[in-house]
Amino acid sequence: SGIAIVAITRRRMVLVKTQAGQEALKDRRGSLSSRQRSAFILFDGKRTTGEILAATAAMGITQDDVQTMIAQGLLAPLSGQALAVPSAAAGTDSASAPVTTTGEASGTDLGTIASPMEGSGRSPKERYQAAYPIATELTA
Repeated sequence: SGIAIVAITRRRMVLVKTQAGQEALKDRRGSLSSRQRSAFILFDGKRTTGEILAATAAMGITQDDVQTMIAQGLLAPLSGQALAVPSAAAGTDSASAPVTTTGEASGTDLGTIASPMEGSGRSPKERYQAAYPIATELTA
């Protein structure tokens, strides 16, 4: 159950671009594919990882892509958050001790809201069409 908690926690995580990430975006260097780059732009410190994954699901962006950006030092948790690790969650019972990364209300499960199959009620194509203008405006 520790892995499931980590997956939900990661979807609630708010990530921001690091200085290295800003420079990579500005200089168009690095190992980001065009689809990863489009998703990377959306990490603004306001949206959760789950929301961004939902918005970019039609492009094929996955949690693995986000993990790659974190591993490359392009993304980092918003101040006051820590990256969740399975060993930290493995000793807790998920029913009695839900894991959260911020002091925000824990009643809102953003991992569920951002699920590509449920939540918004929009198809992946509709989510992509809604996210595309935002991404192109941010890169202009």
